[in-house]
Amino acid sequence: MEPSNEAARVQQELEQAHSDLRETLEQVNHKVEEVEARLQPQAIIRRNPAALPLLAGLIGFLAGSDSHPRPLRWVALGVALGAALTAAHQRIGNGSNRTKD
Repeated sequence: MEPSNEAARVQQELEQAHSDLRETLEQVNHKVEEVEARLQPQAIIRRNPAALPLLAGLIGFLAGSDSHPRPLRWVALGVALGAALTAAHQRIGNGSNRTKD
């Protein structure tokens, strides 16, 4: 091959790789924005209307009990946190991991 043809081919491949990288970064940024929006407390509460009364009940349970630490407090707190994380993860995992062909 001639050096000018080789340079033109390499330049074209470089431009294509740059374009692909830009497109991939745009997709990643879009997905990050989606996940960020779904993990905001307001969005989680809006999607799970039962979460607010349950959270209020848990806070009342923890605040209203006596001053001695009880294992039930930690279990209740762990269950509430686990339920919130599971709900958020299930919402995120429902189709947002698909890639465009």
